[in-house]
Amino acid sequence: MLDCCRYPLATPRLCANFPAVTAAIAAPAFTFEVLAYGLLVLGVFLALWLYTDRRDRALYAGRRKITFHCIRCDHLYTQPPGTDTAPCPKCNHVNTRLKF
Repeated sequence: MLDCCRYPLATPRLCANFPAVTAAIAAPAFTFEVLAYGLLVLGVFLALWLYTDRRDRALYAGRRKITFHCIRCDHLYTQPPGTDTAPCPKCNHVNTRLKF
């Protein structure tokens, strides 16, 4: 027979001698307050995410560069965004941008 102290989820039929073990703990009611709090927390996280995303785009817009690799002299160099081809500063060979 099962020991109800070791198996608290045993069926009530097996734990007739231990009524404290068979008493179910009532689950908290899913109320409007719980739903409102969850939506509030979700809204705060969404607002923080949008704020940091916009801030990072504004701060780092000028720092973004496109990387090029010269196939002739094996030189790595960068150019401002918006260019797909650029000449190498060492040998003037026109290269296409690196795509990852």
